[in-house]
Amino acid sequence: MVKKEKESHDSELEFGSLLQQYRIKQGLTQKELADNIGATASSISRWEQGSRYPPEPAILKSIASILHLDKLEKLRLIESAGFLVIDGYHDNPVLSPVIAILEDDVLSEKEKQIAGNFIYKFAGRFVSAIKAKQLLENGNISEAEKLCHELFKDQFDLGYYLRCSLCVTLARIKYLQGDLPESIRLYNLAGKDVQRINDREIYYSIIMGTGDVLRSQGNWDDALEQYNDALKIASSANDTFTEAQLQRKIAVVLLLRNKWPDALRFCENCLKSAEVSGDNIFLAKSLSTIAWTFLQKGDWEAAITNYQEAISLLEKEQNIVELCTCMTYFAEAIHRAGRTDEAIKVCEEVLRLSEDIEMEKERGKVLSMAASFINLIGGAEESLGLFETALSLLEQSGNKHAIAGNYLEMGKAYCNMLDPINAANCYELAKNLFNQVEDTYGLVSCLYQLGELEFTEAKFESAKQFIEQGIKAAKESDYHYLLAGLFFLSGKLAISESNIQQGTQLFVQACIEGNYHSPFSLEDTFNMLLDQIQAMEDLGKKTEAVILTSEILKTWEKSDSLVKASPQLLVTLRSKLAEYERVLSLMPSSRKNPGS
Repeated sequence: MVKKEKESHDSELEFGSLLQQYRIKQGLTQKELADNIGATASSISRWEQGSRYPPEPAILKSIASILHLDKLEKLRLIESAGFLVIDGYHDNPVLSPVIAILEDDVLSEKEKQIAGNFIYKFAGRFVSAIKAKQLLENGNISEAEKLCHELFKDQFDLGYYLRCSLCVTLARIKYLQGDLPESIRLYNLAGKDVQRINDREIYYSIIMGTGDVLRSQGNWDDALEQYNDALKIASSANDTFTEAQLQRKIAVVLLLRNKWPDALRFCENCLKSAEVSGDNIFLAKSLSTIAWTFLQKGDWEAAITNYQEAISLLEKEQNIVELCTCMTYFAEAIHRAGRTDEAIKVCEEVLRLSEDIEMEKERGKVLSMAASFINLIGGAEESLGLFETALSLLEQSGNKHAIAGNYLEMGKAYCNMLDPINAANCYELAKNLFNQVEDTYGLVSCLYQLGELEFTEAKFESAKQFIEQGIKAAKESDYHYLLAGLFFLSGKLAISESNIQQGTQLFVQACIEGNYHSPFSLEDTFNMLLDQIQAMEDLGKKTEAVILTSEILKTWEKSDSLVKASPQLLVTLRSKLAEYERVLSLMPSSRKNPGS
């Protein structure tokens, strides 16, 4: 959350000290000064103690008049107040407050020089802050970060606006570098100043940036709260484009929370706004979000159609990074639809286009996504080379979050290569990095993979530990899709210990969690159940397979949500059980023994 509690800054303490000094010099009490400027004595007291923000420029002007300050004392009070960049005075946000307070005064040449030097000094920092933001937008993250740090190290008081703007820029830099905790800290720091400067654009940057970090950490509910807060303000201000941006962000979080109807509604609203705006990049992102909705639901054809429209727009705009990202998801949708050869060609085009991406981090992310897809379709060995290249690029950018994701996907490739040692090493590295950036979702994903790896290696005790840790963390964060996998893995562990009843309960619980996430997830989990039954049959444990099928069916039928969600799948299970019973009825009695 963007925190709003007040903390004193050095500039506020300096302002309070000066105010008290000038008041006492004129022989006025706090109440007498307050009465003259239409304030309360407690306000004067808090200003002097540095526990309240200095007053607005108009009140400063009244104070200066009541206290009979000379021009340089007045300028010094202005400087300590930090109000040098506020919209609304003339057309110059850097000089306006000084002009507004001093415009009626005639300065001597010496006084003009002192005031001019001060204003020039401040304006130089303002220009540097703008340059830092531009460097960031152009992808020169290291130079932008260096400039921000140089400005923060300067002893010159930056003022609310400049300090807030720099915090936002630096927070964005830390987010792109994968340092999510530091990014949140900086956004919270900016949030303390943003109330004073009344700048809606910076406010949106803070609240949306905070939401993005929370979303990356898997803290979806808090991210949703941030986005909704900003959406209310954007709606009341009739800021259509910002509304559309927030609607798309909300849709993504709702998809993660499995609120499909609401997510689609926000997607459609966002799409309408995007079409009106004429911004093809944003329109493409909106279409891509809708496509992702259908991809997660398992509606491959609808996903393909929307991805094709998004790709067409991105090709016109020549936005290679967004184009490569969209095309990778498009390849997955085509593959899921059974057109794998076509999907491979799309992925090959992604790799060709990625060579023109100049930013290490962005190229690394694209290569990592392409490698994950190649691993998905069975090219584990080929994917490892791409993962290694992606890793070297991501390490250059220093993005811990992206590096952790790459290690996680590399681990899966090593598993497919039947290399458990390297797989475990990758998962551990990913787990440690996800811990550092406080990404619970990534952490749970690693615990699941480690649990599955240890189970495959018949290291049941360590597998159980990873699974239990994963289930605990996933329950606390409501990660239903991961819970489905963890429950299923726990069920397999119970079956391996000949505890069929416990395994059955866990399998059905896995299906319930899968159904909560999406119908596609439920079908995935159900197919894993059938694979488990088939595996027992292949091992010659036909009677045990029948018992497991029967137990699952009985438990399944007790769950109204599963019966309602999967009537056809339920028919499949009943049919399989009937087939088992028919086969067993034809077998000699000695072969019906589970030990046979």
